[in-house]
Amino acid sequence: MAQKVRAKFPGSKLIALASSREEQVIELLQLGFSAVVQITDSFDRDIASAITAVLSGSVWAPEPAIRDYSKLVQSVLEMRHSADRLLTARESQILEWVLWGRPNKEIASDLAVAERTVKFHVSNILQKTGAQRRRDLLRVFSSSSLAGHKGLVPPSAKASM
Repeated sequence: MAQKVRAKFPGSKLIALASSREEQVIELLQLGFSAVVQITDSFDRDIASAITAVLSGSVWAPEPAIRDYSKLVQSVLEMRHSADRLLTARESQILEWVLWGRPNKEIASDLAVAERTVKFHVSNILQKTGAQRRRDLLRVFSSSSLAGHKGLVPPSAKASM
């Protein structure tokens, strides 16, 4: 929703109201809200602080959520750095396919290897990046140079070029 509003009204600043769950605050910040104010006893003070911060160009959220968000960002950066250093050429190639949402069977077919080999490489990628599931890889690498950039050609299209 935040992305749609910003696309229609560039430069807009969005403030979300949230429950007291820290996870919800982090999710809303990741979605692009400029501030997230929890509905608590300190709501009046917090909304005033949030509006002031957003109008001055800052991001605002409750302090515990900012700490959690900082830890999350740090772990994502560490994971990306580790992956860049630790993945073999084949693992990097398979990671690119995974980020495009290709199933193991399709990756195996296009690379002319056994599906079991692809599963082995995906398992290594998960272990080396600290990700638990393929979905975690998508979240971590979605803004990296491996995926999501305009003009990036999906692996299957590269093969036919």
